[in-house]
Amino acid sequence: VLAAACREVGAPLVHFSTDFVLDGHSDKPYAEDDKTGPLGVYGASKLCGENVVLAASPRNFAIRVCRLFGPIGGPTQKPAGNFPLLMLKLARERGKVRVVDDQVGSPSYTPDLARGVWELLQKAEGGLFHLSNEGEVSFADYAQEIFDVAGVECEIERISTAAYGAPAPRPLYSTLSNAKAHAAGMTPLRHYREALVEFLQSHQ
Repeated sequence: VLAAACREVGAPLVHFSTDFVLDGHSDKPYAEDDKTGPLGVYGASKLCGENVVLAASPRNFAIRVCRLFGPIGGPTQKPAGNFPLLMLKLARERGKVRVVDDQVGSPSYTPDLARGVWELLQKAEGGLFHLSNEGEVSFADYAQEIFDVAGVECEIERISTAAYGAPAPRPLYSTLSNAKAHAAGMTPLRHYREALVEFLQSHQ
């Protein structure tokens, strides 16, 4: 419906997708033309959305993002979907956290992504793009970086994805290559660590 409405008025539609459309079996950052293989319903539904949006108009965008963190909507909003804030909350409450160490991906700061998407809309004519901050890290190492930046002491118990037992399957490796966006003229986003420092300093 949205794609049809945008086509009628001559406007591009931006569909945000996810690294969950990938199978996680790669040993290098995923490019847009690499084979997809969603492991669960969420990834499959997002991949279906990509296909519908891109088929509706060559001007439409499907943009895959990964491991979002950034400002939340208000002071009462829970940090459950914001990994840095969740880790700090659990560290202060428990002093120890269990974090998977076999899932690797690209943390992405939402203000940086917003600027990148806006620039991409000015310079590209549509299509499928990957967009994330530079760098990759496991969740366990990411948690340690969060504690180091925030100056919080917390013990990390490193566990496997299988031991964690999440109800929905996730790709073990899902780092996104930004090369196509760079080739289209988008300014490379900074390393996720630099963005993480800025974010945590704004929440002290």
